[in-house]
Amino acid sequence: MEYFSFLPRYLQKNFRSTLQPLKKSATILEYLRGTFYSLPVQLLFLHFRKYQVLLIFWIVLFATVGGAFMKSFGAEALFLAPEYMGNVNALGAAIVGIAIGIFIMCWNVTTFILFSRHFSFLAATQYPFLKYCVNNSVIPLTFLVFYLLKAYQYAHYKELIANVEI
Repeated sequence: MEYFSFLPRYLQKNFRSTLQPLKKSATILEYLRGTFYSLPVQLLFLHFRKYQVLLIFWIVLFATVGGAFMKSFGAEALFLAPEYMGNVNALGAAIVGIAIGIFIMCWNVTTFILFSRHFSFLAATQYPFLKYCVNNSVIPLTFLVFYLLKAYQYAHYKELIANVEI
């Protein structure tokens, strides 16, 4: 029961009284309010409020990888089993990965140019573009997780590759 037994008796009372204000627990409403006003959530809302045209590119990517867009042309297989010179190999996957990385960086540069005036406090920080990219990574990270899950499912269920080989 004594949390401060390592302190001498005359210091325990004083030490306990200094920690009393720290014991205030934040309510769940305060956490939700803090989450709502955090930069990643505000950036996500800003993407949906302004320049929805830019979100069309992400919708097309999600739909293509998910198999809902251009399925009859095999667009899903272009992402999930990329071929290079007639073989599905690591080089084809590297080319697709580099292309997705370039797309994500273009997305970050474009939205930084369009939205940086809304977040003027970033100018006072060190490496503002890096901080913006980290906070703007909600949609790209969601796509990457979706892409990895679909690539695993495609390799395992459609190409019948064993888990060990994936």
